[in-house]
Amino acid sequence: MILSDFQGFSKGAVLAAVTAFGLALASPAWAREANESFADLVDKLMPTVVNITTTQNVPQQGPRLRDMPQLPPGSPFEELFKEFFDKRGGEEQKRRGTSLGSGFVIDGEGYIITNNHVIQGAEDITVIFRDDTQLKAKLIGSDSRIDVALLKVEPPNKKPLPAIKWGDSDKMRVGDWVIAIGNPFGLGHSVTAGIISARGRSLNDSLDDYLQTDAAINKGNSGGPLFNQDGDVIGVNTAIYSPSGTNAGLAFSIPSNLVKQVADQLREFGRVKRGWIGVSYQSVTDDIADSFGLDRARGVLVANVAADGPAAKAGLKRNDIIVSFAGADVLDLRRCK
Repeated sequence: MILSDFQGFSKGAVLAAVTAFGLALASPAWAREANESFADLVDKLMPTVVNITTTQNVPQQGPRLRDMPQLPPGSPFEELFKEFFDKRGGEEQKRRGTSLGSGFVIDGEGYIITNNHVIQGAEDITVIFRDDTQLKAKLIGSDSRIDVALLKVEPPNKKPLPAIKWGDSDKMRVGDWVIAIGNPFGLGHSVTAGIISARGRSLNDSLDDYLQTDAAINKGNSGGPLFNQDGDVIGVNTAIYSPSGTNAGLAFSIPSNLVKQVADQLREFGRVKRGWIGVSYQSVTDDIADSFGLDRARGVLVANVAADGPAAKAGLKRNDIIVSFAGADVLDLRRCK
């Protein structure tokens, strides 16, 4: 194709057309076209997301005698101030503290998910909807290990609330688009978008399995939903990694498949019931693999077995290495294949 074939067009317009044509040919057939806008989807999702405010009594040390202002000897106020500080000094005073977070409705009856750390220690929990409706919430149950809490509000006029749909977090791939809606810095119902940056991230616990995203997540987004392109919740935003404490492109969400299990247990029992097999364990390093004659570092080393525990009764022993489970190869502490 040559420029002289485009009669009546400027050279710049022809070059732009040729460039666009070339890029279209070069685009892989498997590349999914990005949405021109998330606006229609966001309009649908907004009513399911809530802002959460909590209040609690925060301990505060009362006035101390050494804080008494210096008065001239014999001043008529000296005895008055001394009596006040003697009486109040050292007493623990209380003041009202407020925290902000996010959440989302999982059931039209008024059940709401947020982070445990958003409501921990709260005396009053208020849920604020997109239309500024404010409802007092009751804590049904929480789990500090997974950092999930389940709240309950009474829908106005007993009309079912708009609720989210759960997505399958196991199907999310690195590079998939995601949308976060939350309450960063008190700026309610803010929307950010990004991609899944990584899977299976571990923060403090070796068994953590966070989704990592570059969608802007800040203080106040905690407990808010992470949606996929279909508008299904695939994660709960819970942590950021940032030297400054603000968004640095590294945010972490609890996978929805785990959150859904926890929510079901909190709703039924008010707490999470965990199994116990009676073992302690550790990763298999290269040195351990070599000493046990493994071809490479894989599996999980049984470090100790509780006497009379389920694992001991099943025949597991100290220094066993588990290399497969339910027919799948155990790659490390957190992964099977």
